[in-house]
Amino acid sequence: MELMQKAGCELIFFGIESGSDTQLKQMSKGITTDTIKNAVDIAHQAGIHVRGSFIIGLDGDTPETINQTIEFASGLKRYGLEQAQFHCLDLYPGTYYWNMVEKGEGTLKRMYDTYDWSVFSRNKPHIVPNSMTVGELEQLVKYAREQFDK
Repeated sequence: MELMQKAGCELIFFGIESGSDTQLKQMSKGITTDTIKNAVDIAHQAGIHVRGSFIIGLDGDTPETINQTIEFASGLKRYGLEQAQFHCLDLYPGTYYWNMVEKGEGTLKRMYDTYDWSVFSRNKPHIVPNSMTVGELEQLVKYAREQFDK
């Protein structure tokens, strides 16, 4: 990170995705929440601005795991995370989650029977875990943004 900063790097944007070690493992991220804390801290200590992205509504997500992610994101501020983005899960053809849903595996259900790309939005769920509704997911995304901005 120090070499990156010396080379002119001013900002790094981490695709953190979740604050749940269980979810990170399921996604095959190869990292843990401790790894994330360390990476954010090292970047911040090197003088690099740090931002992160989180996904709300992953396969297997529940209100509890989502709240864990929200709390984790807010807790990363003390390590130097300056900004966080919270989005609903997007599905793109050929991706792991797309293929999972197409095969009927996992806990995700599509809200539309179409592949009309005009309905896709990171701010409006088009796919939700079976245990949740679109309204619940939208509320949790809004809550996540509010909590981080406090």
